[in-house]
Parts: sequence; C-alpha cells; structure tokens
Amino acid sequence: MAEARRKRDEFKAALQAGNDPRVKRSHAPLFRDAALAYWEGRADISVTYRSKTISALQRHLFPSLGDKRLDAITRSDLLAALRSEEHTS
Repeated sequence: MAEARRKRDEFKAALQAGNDPRVKRSHAPLFRDAALAYWEGRADISVTYRSKTISALQRHLFPSLGDKRLDAITRSDLLAALRSEEHTS
C-alpha cells in the first residue's frame, strides 16, 4: 500500500510540474528542426520565398513553439502563438 501511495505522489508531482507521467519520452524532433528541414529541403520554390518563410517562422512561431517537440504541441499552443501574432501585427 505504501508503494502505491508513493507512486501516486510521484505522478501528482509530475502532473503539477506540467509533465504527463503516462507519456514516454519522445524522439520526435523539435518544431524548429522539423520546420527548417522541411523548408530548406524544398527545391520546388524560389530561394527568396524559402528565405522569407523561414524568416517569418523565426520571428513569429519559433519564439513560442521552436523548442517544443512536435508531438507535444497542442492545438492550444498553436492557437496561442497565432493569436499573439494577431495582436502584434
């Protein structure tokens, strides 16, 4: 019984810290790495268009989403990033 209480307390502490203990560590890439790999790999667009798109990502989305793993980004995260840009533009 003591072991179950200890595990409960560990799960509770992890949840309060913003971590879901049920989720295993992911090997998903960071948003920044995935976005750069995608846009830098596009040979079907002009260099100018590619560089403008990457610049926009760096200014608008990378500050809030860049260091998050792709599988950790929620709809709320994306909406918050887009809404904050809506108010600053």
